Amino acid sequence: MTFFTDGEKASARPVKFQIRRSFSATLENVFDAWLIPYLAGSWMFGSKDPDQEVIRLENKPLPGGSFILEVIRQGQRHLLCGEYREIRRPDKLSCTIGDDPETAALVLLTMELYEDNGKTRMKLSFELSPALAGHADSMREQWNTRCRALAAQVEQSRKQTRLFR
Repeated sequence: MTFFTDGEKASARPVKFQIRRSFSATLENVFDAWLIPYLAGSWMFGSKDPDQEVIRLENKPLPGGSFILEVIRQGQRHLLCGEYREIRRPDKLSCTIGDDPETAALVLLTMELYEDNGKTRMKLSFELSPALAGHADSMREQWNTRCRALAAQVEQSRKQTRLFR
């Protein structure tokens, strides 16, 4: 029996890719930037926008818990939502994630952190349903943009912390 999606033969294999980044920040600061709603809301949509209006920041950081980040930027509504699968502070987080509940169910994101020579190394692993195979490149670029914004946030936070020591 053959299954079809949008007129094309559906592949039984998920699409996988990874993104790796290094930060001049502690494991805890990088991990917290993913789970504390106001921190996540400030980088998940790219570089911080002073005119961004926060609509909703909801987070239940436990396995089976959900999250919703919703903002208005340049007149456009942006949403990210999903469900946590695993949370192991401060080095691993796994969740579904997407810009609506249906898409979120099709993307599994696993974030792993480790320390190396005074830096925090991050590996993001993505597993996309075959139905999203055509969106893998745009998702990779979108997450590269988010990673740059995350780096700017956690590294700026580290500089500010040093001022008060």
